[in-house]
Parts: sequence; C-alpha cells; structure tokens
Amino acid sequence: MKQDDQLRENLMLNEVYARHAQLRKNEVGTEFEIPPPRVFRMVVYGEIISASYFETYDWASTTNLFVHYFIDLPTGWTAIPMENETETELSGITQLCRTSNIDGKDVAHFSHPFALDLRFDINRLDQRNKKNQESLPMVSLKN
Repeated sequence: MKQDDQLRENLMLNEVYARHAQLRKNEVGTEFEIPPPRVFRMVVYGEIISASYFETYDWASTTNLFVHYFIDLPTGWTAIPMENETETELSGITQLCRTSNIDGKDVAHFSHPFALDLRFDINRLDQRNKKNQESLPMVSLKN
C-alpha cells in the first residue's frame, strides 16, 4: 500500500472514530447526577405482571380484578419525584382486568409499571434501633 493511501485510510478511520465518539456522547451525555455526600440512592423500576391464587366466588365464571399497591418506606428513606413528575407516588392501582382460567387456576394479567427514586441518609444508620426494623422499602399488595 502506498504511503498516500495509508495516510488517507488513517484519516478516514480517525473521522469514523471521532464520529462514533460524538454519537455516543450525544446519546449518553457527559454529566451524571451524583447524589449528595453520605446519601445512598436507589432507583427502582418495577412491574406488577399478573396475579393468581386469589379468592373467587363459586357463582362467578369470571372475575374482574385490580391490585392496590403501597410502598412502605422505613425511617431514613425518602422518595424523590422522578424526572418530569411533580410528586412521588407511593401507592397506586392497576387497571381492572378480567381473569382467565389457565391450567385450572384463575389468572389476571396487568403489566402495570411503576418507578421510584429513593434516597437513604447514611448518617441515620447510627441513630436507628436495630431491633425488628426493616432496612429496605417494601411493596404491599391488596386486592
């Protein structure tokens, strides 16, 4: 390969690499939100997919079902509104769903997503009573 061709190929490869780096920078960005010092951040993306093994009535051939859920935050945890939201929802209700009988059991399919941005103040670890106290948030379900 001639020296001119080699130089042209190297220039072209450098342009490709520079373009690739610029595209990645545009997609990902360069600034990441860093939590304050001594604060643990946990972002939760969850989904209530389905429900089964719930009470039904003998006279009903099909049942309409929804799930009411609550997120319980222990002491020291706070919920921050997600991006483009004004307040944090720590409870919610799925849509009403008609159950279907699959393999002899009633099943309801929801596919209901939820998202939380939680913070924990690490300074509170020393102040907490270690007897019978949850250390992580819990999701409670009610039908």
